Amino acid sequence: MAKKISRSDAIGEQGIAHIRKIVAAMEYLFYETGGVEAGIDGSIEIRDPATGEVANQIVQFQSKATRNPLPGKSELSFSWPCNENDIDYWTFGTAPVVLIVVDVKNDKAYWKDMRAWFGDPQNRATRKVV
Repeated sequence: MAKKISRSDAIGEQGIAHIRKIVAAMEYLFYETGGVEAGIDGSIEIRDPATGEVANQIVQFQSKATRNPLPGKSELSFSWPCNENDIDYWTFGTAPVVLIVVDVKNDKAYWKDMRAWFGDPQNRATRKVV
């Protein structure tokens, strides 16, 4: 039996590569978690491109990548379903977490601050990011 890497794994890697490209273009620093992780794929350190200064300003991220049409897509938005354990994990920690959804097929990425979004009880009840 031949060893295989799933299509889902390949799409996930494409999503991480897309995020890395965007972060590099912003001249910020990209740190991938790698290995075993529970819901944080990496972190981004903010860097002032004009001076090169960094000040330990970190944002963690969770990447979700897809080649499928974005769920609930309309002209102005889409909705991404999240499970309660992920929401708890993202909103409980000490560092801010952004969910980054990468539409691999259309080469676009969208992000949302999880604490701010799920800090609203109405948003939390839906377990969706819009």
